[in-house]
Amino acid sequence: TDDFESYAVGDYIAESNPTWWTTWGNAPGTGEDGYVSDDFASSPTKSLFIDPDDGLTDLILKLGNKTSGAYLVNWNMYVEAGYQGYYNFQHFESPGIEWAFDVWFYDDGAGELMVGNVKYPFTYTQATWVEIEDAIDIDADLASLVVNGTEVHSWPFSYETQGTAGTNQLGGIDF
Repeated sequence: TDDFESYAVGDYIAESNPTWWTTWGNAPGTGEDGYVSDDFASSPTKSLFIDPDDGLTDLILKLGNKTSGAYLVNWNMYVEAGYQGYYNFQHFESPGIEWAFDVWFYDDGAGELMVGNVKYPFTYTQATWVEIEDAIDIDADLASLVVNGTEVHSWPFSYETQGTAGTNQLGGIDF
């Protein structure tokens, strides 16, 4: 777990905690990195800010290339009104090898999960904290996305964003 309360406001997260975090280009402490903010917080006072205006943030949460076990990867996400959000899971910790699935949060309150080259729509409320739950059972080759308590879809975790012939491995998350 990482709740951001132990970091100082303004800290770049990948620079501060390289064990768990990096960036797509392995450039912690740059514009690719997300930083700790106290502008919005689910609980108690801090959160991780992914800057929608700079167009550079590409933050990776490293999950270790796990090939067995079951995991619940969850967080609260806040998308400001008029902005969009996005994350994807990667089958490999080193980014860009194999996208497991993509999730978009559009600026009109609509969202989409894309996996197996199929899009699954959902809705969410902007400017409020939204609970995200990604359940991944590698042993059963099963994943599901739950947004604010409502399941969007479940599928074989070995699928990729654009197809069905992926690796059954949990690598990381790209924000």
